[in-house]
Amino acid sequence: MDSHQRSANYLFWRRFFFSVTVFSALYIGAVRPLRVYLNTQVVYPVFTRVAVERAEIFQPTSRSTEIILKESGDTAAFVIPFGGNFWIPFVLLFIARNWKIIRLLLYFNSALILMYPVLGLLTVGGQGWAIVLLNLLYYMEGGFFLIFVLLAIHSLILSRKLE
Repeated sequence: MDSHQRSANYLFWRRFFFSVTVFSALYIGAVRPLRVYLNTQVVYPVFTRVAVERAEIFQPTSRSTEIILKESGDTAAFVIPFGGNFWIPFVLLFIARNWKIIRLLLYFNSALILMYPVLGLLTVGGQGWAIVLLNLLYYMEGGFFLIFVLLAIHSLILSRKLE
């Protein structure tokens, strides 16, 4: 192993630990409190006001809101995007410097920001079909999280080989 390979190895691990530390501090210090505030102070009051007699709204955690339709008993979870399902692949892709997939990840979560509130309001407003789409969106988010993590790990391996 020559000095160039040792230097590249050192730079990769330094970038890895620095990125994980900075983005963890950013998530814990700013993003998570903002998501909790939005969920408890904005989403929950709006949903309880709209869902007068059609649905029950409760918060099992401060990061999610559960919607239960009274007529059918169907349930759905409303979560605010840009949580852990975004930050874990984002940090790994940032370390690998894969800007194209980072852009895809940002587009996907931006679309979630638009779709979750619309489907949530339709659900508590009495549209029973919207709860199916809300549940589908929740599971799609989990599936895309796994896809993005696999792409991020693949990008990390490739960037490690190229250095």
